[in-house]
Amino acid sequence: PLTNQALAMLYLGTKRVAEAEQPLKVVVANAPGPEARIMLADYYANSQRLPEAKVLYEEVAKGKEKTAATTAKLRLASLGLIEGDKKTAYELIDGVLAKEPKNTQAHVARAQLLLTDGKSSEALASAKAAIAADPKAPMPQFVAGLCFKSLYQFEEATAAFKTALGLSSGFAPPNVELGKLAIQAGQ
Repeated sequence: PLTNQALAMLYLGTKRVAEAEQPLKVVVANAPGPEARIMLADYYANSQRLPEAKVLYEEVAKGKEKTAATTAKLRLASLGLIEGDKKTAYELIDGVLAKEPKNTQAHVARAQLLLTDGKSSEALASAKAAIAADPKAPMPQFVAGLCFKSLYQFEEATAAFKTALGLSSGFAPPNVELGKLAIQAGQ
C-alpha cells in the first residue's frame, strides 16, 4: 500500500491526476482503516466527481473511527455547500459540534458557511470559538480575518491575518488578503 500511496502522490504532484486513481484504489483495497477511503474521496471531490466522493464520505461518516467520521462529515458539509444544500451543511457541522464542542475544524467550517450566508457577526463568533479551541492553528485566525474584513473592521482583520502568518509563514491566503487590504487603503 505504501508504494501505491507514494505513486499516487507522485502522480498528483506532477499534475498527472488521472493516473493517480488506480494506485489510490489499490491503497483503499489494502488499507484496514478509513483514512485511505477519505484520501480517495478527496481525490474524487477535487476531480469534480462529487457523487463518487459523497458515497465514500458517507461510508466513513457512519464508521466507528471517530476522527475519520468527523472528517468525513465535515467534507460532506463542504459538498453540501458546493451543491447548494446549505441546510444539510449546517446540520452536519452542528451535529459535529454537538458531540465535539471544541472541534476547531467544525467551528472554522461553520464560520465559513455563515460568511457565505452574509452572517458575518455569527461567523466571527464561530471563528473566535475555533481560536479558543486551538490558538496555535492558523486557519481560525485567517477566517477571523475574513469575518473582520466583511464587518469593515480592517485593523482587526489585518491583525488576524498577521497572526495567521505568524503561526504558519507558508500559509499564503493571509498574504493575499493583506495585499488586498493594502491596495484598498491605497498603500
